[in-house]
Amino acid sequence: MTAMKAIVIYHTKHGSTKLYAEWIKQAAGNIDIARLEQADSLINNYDVIVIASRTYMGRIAASSFLRKKWDILKNKKLYLVVVGMAPQEDEASQKSFNMIPEEIRDHLGGYLKAPGKIGFEGLKFYEKLILKKFKTKEEDKTDKKYIEPVVKWLQDNLAK
Repeated sequence: MTAMKAIVIYHTKHGSTKLYAEWIKQAAGNIDIARLEQADSLINNYDVIVIASRTYMGRIAASSFLRKKWDILKNKKLYLVVVGMAPQEDEASQKSFNMIPEEIRDHLGGYLKAPGKIGFEGLKFYEKLILKKFKTKEEDKTDKKYIEPVVKWLQDNLAK
């Protein structure tokens, strides 16, 4: 019996999701990590996949990847980590999660909404305008503690 292989595939814009992906890799141990843009050529090589995605304007950025690659992903063990400022129980978070087709949602081994950060560095002009319009302040809510259920799920699934 060959050992199961795991990877964290992440989609980030300003770094929060990458940070969570790196924390998951550090805590879980022998797993790989890759950007979503590299995933097409990689996913066939893994049994266990964590997809970490940012949210933007109420949408989970990796949802199109999930749909597009569903024929391959449905044969994998999947966990979805979503990073954004609205908490998991927030109506907007629920709405964005429910935009993912039910077949995919039902297949997930787990789902986690982790808080991200808001920073003005690296933002485009229009993004800064939007944040200023809503009087948004810079804020960092990222925390390693949020990855604990993901790491446990990985360890449980890699032990099988």
